[in-house]
Amino acid sequence: MKNQTIIKQNANVQNGSAVVYALIVLFMILVSALGVASVAVMEQRSSIVTGQSTQGFQVADSGAEIVLGAMRKMGVTEPESALTRNISDFANASSGISGASCSGNILSWSGVFQGQDVNYSAIFHDKADETVKLDCNQPVTQIVDVQVAGEFKGTVRSVSVPISGCSFYAANQGLVATSDGTAALWHLDEIGSDGSRVNDFADISGYGGGIDSNQNIGQIEGSGIKETTENAICRKGKEFGGGSDDRIDIDLTGLGSLNQKGTFEAWLQANGDQDNGCLGIFQTQAYDFDWADVATVDDRKGQFLLATGKCDPLSPGETGVHFVIYDDAGVASALDADDQIADDDSWTYLAVTWDKDASGTEKIFLYLNGEEKGKTAGPASWSGASLNDAGVLGSANNKQAWKGIIDETRISNYAKTSEEIQAVWNSFETE
Repeated sequence: MKNQTIIKQNANVQNGSAVVYALIVLFMILVSALGVASVAVMEQRSSIVTGQSTQGFQVADSGAEIVLGAMRKMGVTEPESALTRNISDFANASSGISGASCSGNILSWSGVFQGQDVNYSAIFHDKADETVKLDCNQPVTQIVDVQVAGEFKGTVRSVSVPISGCSFYAANQGLVATSDGTAALWHLDEIGSDGSRVNDFADISGYGGGIDSNQNIGQIEGSGIKETTENAICRKGKEFGGGSDDRIDIDLTGLGSLNQKGTFEAWLQANGDQDNGCLGIFQTQAYDFDWADVATVDDRKGQFLLATGKCDPLSPGETGVHFVIYDDAGVASALDADDQIADDDSWTYLAVTWDKDASGTEKIFLYLNGEEKGKTAGPASWSGASLNDAGVLGSANNKQAWKGIIDETRISNYAKTSEEIQAVWNSFETE
């Protein structure tokens, strides 16, 4: 009897152990299942967050494109010069950012991205100190970069875009010819389908129309001119090899009395000997015109040329940059600057202004990198005959060729102020 009781007790213990073991196994299966479910949920949440993060960056990037597009549009389609624009002008409907508002130092607007409502904001940093945020009432010429944030379904991401030369050549120089005084403009990054032409502003699609219907096309001559392999000041430029025939013949038809007042601007990199040789930049006569020939005296009246280096007989014994204009008797009047064009792969911004009717004593000013380097009263007799219809870029002073790079060459129909010249230089990040 006692043995039967013990056996029964053992059987009960075994049954209880089996139940406990089964419960343990079930608990482990449940924990494992819950773990898998948790991982799946976490992975799903991670996937959603990653997707929203990626789309947030895409929204921010699209916002940066909107800001850059507005900057270009302000320079291309509006009549006044963008040099006078403030950051608050990004909020104007005409700038292309519909519904934007600017408060404090933040430009904000809403939009639609991939069918979803999104929000944008932009902060602009100061060129003088990149840690300083520019207020809405500060000029666009002070911008060094823009930080754009995009919000997608509550996820906010941002991108930073530097603002350098090319963007500001559109925004700060303006590309509307008749409104900003531009008479001719050669970007020098356009070549005709046959590789022999450089198109003037008027002939480039998408830049707002023609310049007084002139279309001052440039014809490439010589075999030593090629497009730069890297970006120049704004997109590509033209590299001149210095060959005696290398130049761009340009049509100045219609520019007329620009010898009485005007502005010439170009961005240059020199790669030639300026101490012992002469590098021609520009002249308002044909390539084969002989400036020294007595027989050409009448044809010199009111014409001008630009060169750098030791350019005898323009300025005997003088080295530097030379602007020469001829009076009513065909006699040269030279403005010389001791400084030379940079030859260390950095850029020199050259500007010359002239106005025979200016109120002050000095009528002609020469600037390098925004700084005044010389001024003169100009010729004693200067009534100003019309410019010749033919001109040359990259050669002057009896076939003295340029060696180096020329980019963004512009002639304006008025004498720009020193403030305007300085502002153009300040708008660029030069390297």
